[in-house]
Order: sequence, then C-alpha cells, then structure tokens
Amino acid sequence: MSVFYTTLRFLGSSRCAMAILCCASFATVAGVKPTSASPLLELTAQKIDRADIAGAATVRWLGFRAFDAVLVTPNGAPYDRGKQAALELQYAVSFSQDDLMKSTMAELDRLEGPQQDHPTIQQKLRNCFKRVGPEDKFLAIGPQVNRIELFRNGVRTCTVAHANIRARFLDIWLSPNSRFPSLSRKLRGQ
Repeated sequence: MSVFYTTLRFLGSSRCAMAILCCASFATVAGVKPTSASPLLELTAQKIDRADIAGAATVRWLGFRAFDAVLVTPNGAPYDRGKQAALELQYAVSFSQDDLMKSTMAELDRLEGPQQDHPTIQQKLRNCFKRVGPEDKFLAIGPQVNRIELFRNGVRTCTVAHANIRARFLDIWLSPNSRFPSLSRKLRGQ
C-alpha cells in the first residue's frame, strides 16, 4: 500500500483526533475564502444578529488537509468571547463520535485545568457528536452566553445549556492558547 493511502488510513483511525491535536507544531494553517452567500450564513443568520464571516482557515497535518474552519460573528467583527459567534468545521478526514468527544474534553481540561463541572459538560455533550467523514460539516452556534447549538451537516444534534458554555466550547479553537494558535488568530480576524 502506498504511503499516501497508509497516511489516509491513519488519518481516519481512532487515534487521529488526538494525534492532530497533540501534533499542532507540525500543522500549517492557510487562509481560505468562503463565499458570503452560503448555507452557513443562512443558518447562522437565524441565531446571530447580522451574521457575517469574521475569519477562515485550513488546517493541514503532515501536508494533508485535516479541516477547514469558518468563524461567523455579528457584522463579521473580530471574535469577542462575550458576543454571539458560530464556528463551522468542514472535515477532510474521518473521526468517530468517541474521538470527537475525547478530544473536546481533553482540550477543555488542557485549557481550563480540571474543573468540577467537566463531567457535567461531558454528559451534556455526549449525544451531540456524531461520526464525521470527508466533507461533513460540524457547526457550533453560540447565540447566548450560556447556550450552544450543535449541528452536523445542517441538522441540529443538540442544544447545550451550561454556565459560560459558548466561550468555553469555542475557546477550543479560538483561544490564544488553543492547539492551533495561528488558526485561532486567523479565525479571530487578527
């Protein structure tokens, strides 16, 4: 089997999500230019006032595209943790539901340190994630500070209500301390 197919098989393995998050130093981020007339904006406009694209980027790992990310904010303004925002990830590789859940909780632990409410957040998110494959889109919309709505390919998978969940969840990708700081800067409009 060629190196290309072996690598793609690895990228689809159950360890891929953690490998991508843990090997960010090997990742490159490139700007992408989504169109302003997109299903993303149609969906986010229902939840975010004057929704527009604030930033976009592509993450590559070992030369292969892992995912594209697009941030939507009111008027396309730079990201502000205290304001409405939505983040869409379009995957180029497959991740299991378990991979997505474990990676999310590992990043919350890394960014915040162990918190007493992490088991509660994990329980609330448990049924939100679904397996994703190439070209699948996962969207998190934060219309309120204590609420996020999660979608897979335009279909709502859940709504999570929890103290400050919008900023805490979106910080996985948007915090200056994220695993992908250059991605975070591009998405935040910096």
